[in-house]
Amino acid sequence: MNTPDEVAARLRQKYSATVVETPRGLELHFPGISDSFELSTANDELTVFHSLWHEHFEDTEALERFLDGLFSGRLEIVITYRGITPVAHKVLARQDGETKVMSSTAILVPLFWKRKSQRTLSYTISPNQSLAVAMTRFDFMEQFFVFATLATASGGSAPLVRPLKTRHT
Repeated sequence: MNTPDEVAARLRQKYSATVVETPRGLELHFPGISDSFELSTANDELTVFHSLWHEHFEDTEALERFLDGLFSGRLEIVITYRGITPVAHKVLARQDGETKVMSSTAILVPLFWKRKSQRTLSYTISPNQSLAVAMTRFDFMEQFFVFATLATASGGSAPLVRPLKTRHT
């Protein structure tokens, strides 16, 4: 297992990462990626944390393979929400037109009574550009009903069709 200093040196060298020591581990900033990550070296493993996901690695080489895939666009992270709470994530590998689940993590009680939605995070660094964007995609139809409810509650721009009232005599 590499020491935190050795891991930091490798990430600086290979990815031009900015590495800052914090009480919880290392804070990582990669050029062209707007999100920051934390890296823990506790318990003889490497764990990369983001506010919505985390992944565990046995050594620096496995961490680098993950980062290579993530920054090249071969890996994506899909966050599953129940309501507004993130409850699970999957790391998906895309290769030769196929998608494989590389890892999956979820909470024990998934708040099943709340509406389910997903968000895909891609952290790609183009070899031709120094800028990268964490892209977000979502299924419009999945979110349509939430939008329609909010629009109706706020008065909306189109009148709501209401059923005719019947008079009872």
